[in-house]
Amino acid sequence: MVTSRMLHLTSRYQLAVLGVMSIGSLFIDRELATGLLAGGTLMGANFWLIRYLLFKAVGGPKHNAAYALLLGLKFGIMLAALWALVSVLELHPMGISLGLVTLFIGIGLGLMHSLLQPEQTT
Repeated sequence: MVTSRMLHLTSRYQLAVLGVMSIGSLFIDRELATGLLAGGTLMGANFWLIRYLLFKAVGGPKHNAAYALLLGLKFGIMLAALWALVSVLELHPMGISLGLVTLFIGIGLGLMHSLLQPEQTT
């Protein structure tokens, strides 16, 4: 089950993986590291915004449809940001792709952390 704690862990693990991969890629190629950092930062911001809008849309006594519409608008903005990173700023496409992957690694690590953590009985 996805919990608020797991989503916070995912954000932390994603940022940790982004930092390690960015530093490691500096030894390979500086352009790759720049693209990786930009793509990973974009995915971190995207995940944070999804979390925020989702909690606002389904939390509380009444559901707010405006937040659900903002989720759809966010999707278009993220696509435009990816286009700008590749076409306008001409960052390394493989670096951007690796940056996007950091979120999925963070999700996996957050899930493993949640599964291996003992249940709290209070």
